[in-house]
Amino acid sequence: VHVQDFAHTLPVSPEERGTFAGMMRPGLTNSRGAAIGFDYLVGLGVNVVHLMPVQEFLHYPDAEWQRVFRDTTDAELRQFAREQGITDENYDWGYRTTHAFAIESRFRTRGTEPGSERDQFRDLVAAFHARGMAVIVDIVPNHTGENMDGRFDLFNWNALDKLYYYRTDDAGQHIGPFGNEVKFEERPMVQRWLIDQCRALMNEFGVDGFRVDLAGQVDQQSLLALKAALPPDAIVYGEPWIPPSDPDVTSNPDWAWYKTDAPITYFQDDARNSFKG
Repeated sequence: VHVQDFAHTLPVSPEERGTFAGMMRPGLTNSRGAAIGFDYLVGLGVNVVHLMPVQEFLHYPDAEWQRVFRDTTDAELRQFAREQGITDENYDWGYRTTHAFAIESRFRTRGTEPGSERDQFRDLVAAFHARGMAVIVDIVPNHTGENMDGRFDLFNWNALDKLYYYRTDDAGQHIGPFGNEVKFEERPMVQRWLIDQCRALMNEFGVDGFRVDLAGQVDQQSLLALKAALPPDAIVYGEPWIPPSDPDVTSNPDWAWYKTDAPITYFQDDARNSFKG
């Protein structure tokens, strides 16, 4: 479930719409008196909630975003964007992580102090736990938001040490379908970054486990190290939609796995097709 999508149209205050607080608000009903929002999830009887990314991700300020579409000379683009609601805000699912140890500020209750999103996220996790529901967080370690949309931002590793933290070609340029691709193999500090962000989410916020986005791009050894570093009851699974872009990685049996020799449980197209038929 996506926090903003879930809480955006709930009958809560404008300050809580689309936020952690809005998502955990109990006692909400629709015009027919049926439970909606948090109580609806409880009523489903599920014991796990998988949250799409909640770490700070790349998005543009709404005023800047709206100005670009308002000022564009491309009338067809402007009309399409308006019809689709694209002109309103830079909506994002969150798969463009920029700061893995921060909680997404857009999900903070409006009017509260910057940083209070940490407490609000902690409260959300506690609210699910109180109803017997574990919380899985979707993490995106396979790439960062520094090179999205053809940009070259200097949030962290592009400035710190691009050649160490990212997979690059012979010319030292980024590779990968998302602008960059994080390099885990033979990189102890990158492996530590993966482990530490998961530990922080568990220790600071009470998260119960993780879904690793595009886990097929993370090498076997790093995923095994992650499992070993977490409590034995931590839930860890991922997806192998896309293998690493570096041929040196895909040709090394100690690193590559994709769908065979998987180091973690995974969900992918074969499983999906089995469910859907």
